[in-house]
Amino acid sequence: MSHTPKKVLLHITLPILPVDSGGKRKYLGTLRYFRERKDFFTLDAVSRNDFDQILWTSDQCEEVLKTANNFFVYPGEHNLLDFVYSRSKSFYHQKFLKQQLPIDTDYFTPPGYVKFVRSLVSQHKHDLVWIHTPEYAHLGLNLTSSAAHPVRTILDIVDLQCQVRLARENIGYLKGLKFEYEANLKKEIKLLNRYDKLIVTSQKEMALIEKYIPADKLNLIPYPLDDSNLTHPIVPYSDRKFKYDLLFVGAAYHPNLEGMKFFLSSIFPKIFEKKLDIRLSIAGKVCDFLEIDLGAVDGFHATVFYGVHVVVQHHAAVSFVFGNDFVQPVTIKVGYQRQAKHHGALAVAGKLVVHQHL
Repeated sequence: MSHTPKKVLLHITLPILPVDSGGKRKYLGTLRYFRERKDFFTLDAVSRNDFDQILWTSDQCEEVLKTANNFFVYPGEHNLLDFVYSRSKSFYHQKFLKQQLPIDTDYFTPPGYVKFVRSLVSQHKHDLVWIHTPEYAHLGLNLTSSAAHPVRTILDIVDLQCQVRLARENIGYLKGLKFEYEANLKKEIKLLNRYDKLIVTSQKEMALIEKYIPADKLNLIPYPLDDSNLTHPIVPYSDRKFKYDLLFVGAAYHPNLEGMKFFLSSIFPKIFEKKLDIRLSIAGKVCDFLEIDLGAVDGFHATVFYGVHVVVQHHAAVSFVFGNDFVQPVTIKVGYQRQAKHHGALAVAGKLVVHQHL
């Protein structure tokens, strides 16, 4: 039986190349999903450039156009009014009120961008509009829809923003800003409920919101990951050679830093008592802010990778374990009352202070 493919407008938040994060791999997986179902869907995609910055180069656009029939990029690089609009929002809440932006803010979706998306949906008669993350939820609201041509909306939550904000409450530019979790959770739930369908990737987050949202809107769907563009492919387990007993890879993200501090102060000394030749390695930008107290761990052997961003989040540990050439390790052996200086790392009186430079 013949059928007319549904027209989909897929929102993408950021350029896909290089493939150096789980989020980018998710976009590739979503594109592959539509590429393998061309008999059922015709795909257009939309994104934006930031003010005074062209994010979507020709190479970046070509990557999307391998799947999409059309790729529409909002020329935000030229829109001073949008820039001022968003900045005024952040100034009012963060500088004047000393609080985080409310969860339902349109900071990421200024009027020009919203109007651009609405115009696309109206002109190209899309049947389905798929928006990524609650930060951009305003893009999918108040679209022109009619009985003759209904427009269905999907919000791919990725992460509940209340949970993200709570995790980042005391780091970076958010430090010292008030965040009322319960009030903002209500705002986020209200925003989510304005969509026809919601995609949730976390069972924990599903359990958090399912009592507030009709069941027929909720869909628990894992990340549709695509590994075809990985710079460092995952090596089969049987071929792996493990160089370290313990390895932590993390970005400069507050939970990573706090977790490592707790592990090093409360857990690792107990492990070291049982295994004196333990080898621990720490990799990633978390090193830029990490101070390791080795005062009570005489003879501890540590390897620290300096100033390295997480190349591909969920498999970076594998890459580091296999000793790829893209990062040079600094190995330091220090103990109580020892002093050592090695390639920009300074150990004084049992403390290893991690510097950003080599």
